[in-house]
Amino acid sequence: MSIPNLENGKTNFSSSNLGNGTNLSLSYLGSPQITRSANFISNKVPALLAYLVVTRRAHSRDKLAALLWGEMPDADAKNNLRQALANLRKFFDDQLTITRDSIEFTGDGFVDSLEFDSALRSASSLDPQPASVILTDSLRLYRGDFLEGFHVRDAPDFEDWMLTERARLRELALQALHTLTQFHTSRGHFTEAMTYASRLLTFDPWREEAHRQLMLLQARTGQISAALAQYETCKKILERELGVQPSLETTALYEKIRAARQAARHNIPASSTEFVGRKSELENLRGRLADPACRLVTLTGLGGAGKTRLAQETARLCADMFINGAWMVQLAAVDADDLIPAIGSIFDFPFAKGDAKKQLLGYLRQKELLLLMDNFEHLLESSVVISEILQAAPDVKILVTSRERLDLAGEWVVELSGLGSG
Repeated sequence: MSIPNLENGKTNFSSSNLGNGTNLSLSYLGSPQITRSANFISNKVPALLAYLVVTRRAHSRDKLAALLWGEMPDADAKNNLRQALANLRKFFDDQLTITRDSIEFTGDGFVDSLEFDSALRSASSLDPQPASVILTDSLRLYRGDFLEGFHVRDAPDFEDWMLTERARLRELALQALHTLTQFHTSRGHFTEAMTYASRLLTFDPWREEAHRQLMLLQARTGQISAALAQYETCKKILERELGVQPSLETTALYEKIRAARQAARHNIPASSTEFVGRKSELENLRGRLADPACRLVTLTGLGGAGKTRLAQETARLCADMFINGAWMVQLAAVDADDLIPAIGSIFDFPFAKGDAKKQLLGYLRQKELLLLMDNFEHLLESSVVISEILQAAPDVKILVTSRERLDLAGEWVVELSGLGSG
């Protein structure tokens, strides 16, 4: 008997004869692939296989007949299911458990979508570092969307299941890419972060947050023109796909990057000698300043321990982490009354009559920068100014050198021991 409504001919599966048993591999992320030669009589046969493999449970014959032939009379649907099973058993009999009432895939082959799902779920309960390793490895499995390019005619229930599974797995991939972007950004690994942000946008080009992430990363690596161009790309996509303009947050970031285009990146004085030693301390400080949770770092130690030199090298190394760079204010000869003017002077800020501190806080509120405040120990009673800056300017971070800690909320203290050369 002929099989009504079955699409005879080639399927979308590619296959290679790599053996049987545990060597079986079924790849459903991207265009479907199997590592076992099979000649399917219809796309509904590999569709049946995919459903059994991914759901990994027993299904009644009635349910499977309705899933793939629900548009047909029951007798025809069940007849088609029997012939599809006969075709499937020629190549996968060792992987199937078939009874009079139910059918189940019970093989032990590798299934990329199941492995991807399981790995990402396990990573969600781990610390960022081990989780990032799992996410990185798992994303290599994601060649494309679930059953990409695979179509089955006249099977709306299967189509609904496939699209639901596709959307779920795609969202897991997007979450993984977002997590890796954040992870590498928080550690100052901006090149790696840009890779994941860019890939995220290939999957979801209208995700505005990802455009902002990429703009920030480009700006922080000195690619100002690329960051501005990314905004224009975002604007065109949102207008074309959604009929909307970029959010105020995205536009504000664009304006901030554009304003920083012609400005200097730092005022850290050049050193006449090579910086040697303190490599671990330098990496530690850079890592802390890259952490979004860290806004204030105080580098403490005795006089002559090398705090200033280490802080300068840290600021120079971290300048590209901030749109507006890194700026140093030397406070050794500054008293409490002159603290605000001293900070403003490094930016050539034109104070007007009135409240100087209010004016400075308003200026810093628009900036993303690192402020190095050197030799603060004699100004501890004025440390409230630091708290006020951090509260008023959410994108400013402060690195302080002092013989004593400041005892401020949110302060991260790094104690420098031993004598340095600076």
